Amino acid sequence: MSYKIFKVFIFNYSTIFENINTKNEYSNLSYSDHLNKLLNEYIIETPGFSKKMNLMGNMSQDIIYNYYDLQAKWLEENNLKLDKDLNFEDKLYYIFEKQIFYFKPNVIFFRGHPPFDCSRIVELKDKFKFLKKIVCHNGFPNNELKNIDLVLSTTKTLNDFYKKKGLMSTLLYHSFDEEILKKVVKKNNSNEIVFCGQTGHTKSTYYKTRFNHLNELLINNFSIDCYSSEFFNKKIEFHSKNSKEKVRNF
Repeated sequence: MSYKIFKVFIFNYSTIFENINTKNEYSNLSYSDHLNKLLNEYIIETPGFSKKMNLMGNMSQDIIYNYYDLQAKWLEENNLKLDKDLNFEDKLYYIFEKQIFYFKPNVIFFRGHPPFDCSRIVELKDKFKFLKKIVCHNGFPNNELKNIDLVLSTTKTLNDFYKKKGLMSTLLYHSFDEEILKKVVKKNNSNEIVFCGQTGHTKSTYYKTRFNHLNELLINNFSIDCYSSEFFNKKIEFHSKNSKEKVRNF
């Protein structure tokens, strides 16, 4: 039996959209070419899951849920219009529903927590009878996660956490797309570790732990290069004057 899968994810860093929108090479592309070009650059997400599924005889379509300009391009190509009175989040959800109706997947695979209230999953299943399973690959404990047929938990602790909440969960570790290695330019390494992402000073307890570890390494002049999408200001408490200088923006 073959499956039609929607792989749904979001880009957490708004700077990615800003950088893409400044590149003229994307502006005249169709929805499919725009999406494929972006994924094949391996910036944040990889097309590896969908490529492997397609090779196995399963149709898999990548959906960048919160990339509004790209989603709006799909809407325009299919001669559909948005209600101007909808707020931004409702616009994203409206387009998503239209894509479900168009592609008719029988499995929706959320790479991360669903980007909308989980109560809407029940509505989706009632509205689209061809939807059979909702799967979520999750790397963080989330008390709001519900109405999911299967949670793919990235650690044993998470697996136990979701089972105790009554959810069907199984252990599945993070994977690595080997195609990324072809994109890496080999050169002499000047640092033992490179960190790229959010430091976590504005996030939850889990991210705060990350921030403290990074800060300790920076204070002790460990050979680490840090890049972050966050803009630091005087309100951020670093324990060393040098820490702020060592964390650079994308």
